[in-house]
Order: sequence, then structure tokens, then C-alpha cells
Amino acid sequence: MFGMAFVACGGESNDGLFNTGGSSGSGAAAGATGGGGAGSGGAGGSSGGAAGTSATGGAGGAATGGSGGTATGGTGGTSGAATGGTGGAPSGGAGGTGGAVGKPCSSNDECKPLLCNSKLDTCQAPAPIGGPCNFGNECQSGLCNSKTDQCAVPAPLGSPCNFANECQSGLCNSKLDQCSVPGPNGTPCNFANECQSGLCNSVLDVCSEPGGPGTPCFFKSDCQSGVCSNGKCA
Repeated sequence: MFGMAFVACGGESNDGLFNTGGSSGSGAAAGATGGGGAGSGGAGGSSGGAAGTSATGGAGGAATGGSGGTATGGTGGTSGAATGGTGGAPSGGAGGTGGAVGKPCSSNDECKPLLCNSKLDTCQAPAPIGGPCNFGNECQSGLCNSKTDQCAVPAPLGSPCNFANECQSGLCNSKLDQCSVPGPNGTPCNFANECQSGLCNSVLDVCSEPGGPGTPCFFKSDCQSGVCSNGKCA
């Protein structure tokens, strides 16, 4: 009885259980192949799922394909972002600062490590002799001639000036706006140190000696008598 029952069942599904032949046997083989293919990609997983041992084929495909693809893709993306962002940003920032010459500005803070040239209102490095300027720190020489608004060194006699440090002689005649030495009587002046006599007549604006009676004056020092009354030496 038992033997006969066993033979009767074999007619339907022996091949499926023992993988000895028939279409079910082929299905099992496809499942095995599908499982292997799933490791390589989604298509293999689909074949494995269609086979008789779909659980093995499907799980193999999903685990291998999903894990491999996600891990590799995620790591690659993170690595690329880190490299591009970190490497690119500092290089771009340094390049922007170093290449800021000519950029419009209103303060030195906008131009570091350069300066904001107040004559050009643009970022510049300290300028050579003859370069435009308003202040000494805008010049390589450390001196900006305030009469010419150019970077300079102390100039010889007769050169344009507003201040003594712009002149080799150490004196800028404020009436002539020229580098000079103390002048003789009759030399145009505003201050006593511009005159050999040590006196600049405050009314006539010329180097002079103290004047006699009737000489125009503002101060008693303008007069020999030491008395200035009603605009004239008494």
C-alpha cells in the first residue's frame, strides 16, 4: 500500500521534489541561475523570483543588488561632494581675494590684503612713483604729494607742494606752493620761516624788514617802532 501510494504521487511532482527531470526541474535550475544573476543586477533577481525556489532567488537578488548599488552610489556621491566643495571653495576664495585689483571699494576692509585707493576708489596694491593717491599708505614710497596727488619722493626746489615733507629742502613756500628755501625781501610768503629776514609782512604777504612809519601792518612785528595803529606803522 505504502509503495503504491508513493508511486502514485511521483506521477505529479517527483521531479519538483528531487530535481530529476520535467519542467519543474528546469524551473529550479532557473531559480539557481536567477539567484546568481541577482547578485549581478535586477534582471537576475526577476528570473530567480519566477523560479520554483523564488524565496532564495528573490532574496539573493535584492540583498546583493540593493546593497551593492546603494553603498557604492552613496559613497561615491559623498566623496565627490566633499572633494568638490572643500577643494573648490578655498581655492575660489583665495583666488577672488588675490584677483581683486580694480574692484570698486570704499574701505580697506573690502580689499584685504590690498588697499582701497581713495583716488581711484578701487582695490589696488601700493602704487609706484607717479601713481595716483591721496594718502601716503597708498604709495610704495610712503609719500603722496598732496599738490599733484601722485606717489612721490621728496622733491627738489621749485617742485609743486603743499607740505614741507614733500620737499628735499624741508620747506614748502605756502604762497608759491613750491619747494623752496627762505627767500630774500620781496619774496611772496605767508609765514616768517619762508623769509631770510624772519619776517613776512602780514598785509603785503612778502618777506621784509620791519617797516617805518606808514608801512601797512597787522602786527607790531611788522613795524620798526613796534606799534601798528589803524593798519599802519606809527
